[in-house]
Amino acid sequence: MSCLIHYFCGVGNIFECFKLLEKMMHAGPTPNVVTYNAVIDGLCKNHLLRTACRVLRQFKHSRTFPDTTTYNILIKTALSAKEYAVAKELFNDLYSQGLEPGAVTYRSLISAICKDGNIRVALELCNWMHADGCKPSVDMYNMILKAMLQKRMFRDVFLLLKDMRINGCEPDDMSYVILKHVFSDDEQKNYFQAKNLPEYVVS
Repeated sequence: MSCLIHYFCGVGNIFECFKLLEKMMHAGPTPNVVTYNAVIDGLCKNHLLRTACRVLRQFKHSRTFPDTTTYNILIKTALSAKEYAVAKELFNDLYSQGLEPGAVTYRSLISAICKDGNIRVALELCNWMHADGCKPSVDMYNMILKAMLQKRMFRDVFLLLKDMRINGCEPDDMSYVILKHVFSDDEQKNYFQAKNLPEYVVS
């Protein structure tokens, strides 16, 4: 039954997916966390975030409890849809369930959000990490730097580098590779400035 739910979710047949889920809930076998996650993921991929959140509430009232993957799917979808209040509520709910996102969760979210070009949201996630006592890694910052470069947000690149150093995260070789691209694309800058970047950024 779970395999069929995965299939219907994958092809976007939400109606059949719900029919099977309801049948499992009444006749068995009891849906497990993998099944619920497949349903929620299918709903999110079909831009049905509100319905997915209702399934989450149903999920929590069952004998099976959501896991970090459940919230990753929902939070990523909420952020991509610019439903920031919903995303924050989901984060709070995650903690109330005794779960913690951790660096791996934040990294996957920042990666997905940067691929969508939502720079402001990615920066907001970094702020959430700091508030949670989870320090963003240089790898996470590089994802945001690369996304900024693709949008030609050159000034923001330097501001983020400055924030990195203030927060005790030193740029690595990849950070400087990204900066070389900034300078090659921005005709107002030159490579000499790039070579003197550490002093240039913090000045």
